[in-house]
Amino acid sequence: MSSNNCSPVPDDPFYAPIELCPTVDPVIVTGSVFNSQTSRCLYSYTPPFALGDTITVLLEEEATATKSASSNLAKENSYQLDPLKVRRGKRCT
Repeated sequence: MSSNNCSPVPDDPFYAPIELCPTVDPVIVTGSVFNSQTSRCLYSYTPPFALGDTITVLLEEEATATKSASSNLAKENSYQLDPLKVRRGKRCT
């Protein structure tokens, strides 16, 4: 077996599930129905999250793409030919 094998091994503590330890808030007996220690504001919501809770992640993606191309083809020609001047010389025989 290779030492670079990254597959999980049975009973490996790295892949063990998280064990939750429930916490219990101590109850303070005051003789009243209302407890200021455990009360929450009526106008705010703070949900009780705990380690190991399942969460849902919603991903919203947006992609835009544009494509454009242009070409410009032009042909222009300007050429001037001067008359050739040739010297007359002796003919070789």
